Amino acid sequence: MQSRTAKDIYEDLAKDRDEFLDRARECAKLTIPFLLADEDHNAMDRFYTPYQGFGARAVNNLSSKLLLALFPTTNPFFRYVADEADMQEAEEQDPDIRTKIESGLKQREKVTMHELENTPFRNPFSLALKLMIVTGNALVYLADDGNIRVFKLDSYVVRRDPSGNVLEIITKEMLDPLMIDEKTREEAGINLREAKDKGVKVKSVGLFTHVKRTPKNWEVYQEINGKVIESTKGTYAKDMNPWLPLRFSRIDGEHYGRGLVEEYFGDFVSLDGFRQNLTEGAAAMSKVVFLVRKNGQTRIKDITKAENGDVKYGSADDVSTLQAEKRADFQVVRETYRDIEAELAKAFLLNSSVSRDAERVTATEIRVVARELEDTLGGVYTVLSQEFQLPFINIFTGRLEKSGKLEKLPSGSVTPTITTGLSALGRTDDLERMLQFMEIIAQLPGAAERLNVGTFIERTATALFIDQEGLMKSDEDIQEEQQQALLAQTAQQAVPGIIQEATKGAIANGQNQETGQ
Repeated sequence: MQSRTAKDIYEDLAKDRDEFLDRARECAKLTIPFLLADEDHNAMDRFYTPYQGFGARAVNNLSSKLLLALFPTTNPFFRYVADEADMQEAEEQDPDIRTKIESGLKQREKVTMHELENTPFRNPFSLALKLMIVTGNALVYLADDGNIRVFKLDSYVVRRDPSGNVLEIITKEMLDPLMIDEKTREEAGINLREAKDKGVKVKSVGLFTHVKRTPKNWEVYQEINGKVIESTKGTYAKDMNPWLPLRFSRIDGEHYGRGLVEEYFGDFVSLDGFRQNLTEGAAAMSKVVFLVRKNGQTRIKDITKAENGDVKYGSADDVSTLQAEKRADFQVVRETYRDIEAELAKAFLLNSSVSRDAERVTATEIRVVARELEDTLGGVYTVLSQEFQLPFINIFTGRLEKSGKLEKLPSGSVTPTITTGLSALGRTDDLERMLQFMEIIAQLPGAAERLNVGTFIERTATALFIDQEGLMKSDEDIQEEQQQALLAQTAQQAVPGIIQEATKGAIANGQNQETGQ
């Protein structure tokens, strides 16, 4: 019995996706239409143009804030955390080992962030966030060469277990056969020469990429014309799968997510409808039509051909202007429109207290944004941290270790931990807790004498993500300075005695000379 092809599986799974896809396209039409076009859309077609631009502003605003909160530029969005059991065992041998390890992990974070900032990830991640807000779903592929691709919902399918774990991913891409190398065309049974001889136009072919989970790892291969391309077969470790099917919200039992626009879909429909009424009504009311009384003294010809400042025979009573007396009715429409717009503005954080446009945003501003997102979106951080941030940093760290830019550590000894929500500032929270700790012990009698100042300074610098190399004096430097200060003090104390003895000697010599005379 012939096994099913990736194309067959894709078409079967696409049936479960159709409902989500149709709804996603409706949401895109009211916000940013090109994010997800209709099925039969091509480059020559025009996109639907909504009557309002509020939807686009709302999506762009929220995606920017999410990107800032999830991947802040001022601090890492993750921490390397050592295994606590290993840490306690090491502290039995060296009580100061925790501080040293924390400092080493801080340096590891610094290297990772430096490499990460040199990776063009913000632009594709911004697109992925927009897709999730509008359509609820996006597929991110982290290529080995560092490039990042984002697939829309109409170009991939996914299958999950009841707990939401991904079991299978299949993408579909249409390729020009001329862009495929000759060896791959032979494997796929594509004969360009024969088609040319017959005068047949070569159509685009479907490339299916199938990623499937096994008990041990992930298996991947690509297929064209129902034939597997052998050179594309491969495997990924369980936590190193570069295909990330993202969801804005998680609903148990569903293979796909739901977007924020879908949650407020009714408001967007009403908003667009009211704006259409206002626009068309304003156009109608702005139309100027002059009415001339029949059999009056004024001639229509004089009115139509009159220019500014002309003097004509006629009567003002013969001429009137046609007006649409609907201002009061449109006032109700306008107020309703503004009420809906205000409610949506709250949901999409358009009334944010942080609206400064700057290249460098302070840590305090990021904290405010994170708090607003947490208050407005609630559990969205849980989904994004587990399905987006954590897999991304695991894959990125593994690639840095493979390239030798990071030291490869024993499995399980150090793991990345995502700091999300109000803890998205990472180590800044540690600093705040340490400052609170200092305020408390300052009120306890004798507690300050028990504080190890050197260790506290090192941990403060680590919390502030400050490179301590060359900044802090070592214990040897401090000891040497103390010895030099002691020698200088001793010499300074000895000087008055030497001067006094020298003075006494000079006086005695003077007296002896006088006696001798």
